[in-house]
Amino acid sequence: MAHRSVEMLIGRLITDDVFREAFINDQAGTLHAFVRSGHDLTEVECAAVTSVGGEVWAQMAERIDPRLLKAGRA
Repeated sequence: MAHRSVEMLIGRLITDDVFREAFINDQAGTLHAFVRSGHDLTEVECAAVTSVGGEVWAQMAERIDPRLLKAGRA
């Protein structure tokens, strides 16, 4: 179950500008909210995602086809 949540988290970080900005500005708070909304993440997974750095998520978002981004950006 947790791995599916990691996939969903990474997907949101790449495709959802608002979520990504929230994560960049408050990693712990954004992850807590993500978990409270019903997703299962381990401490190791949280540490791994936060170690990547916000600029990487932003760079990935810039490279993805706009048709895959959350509505409003494309």
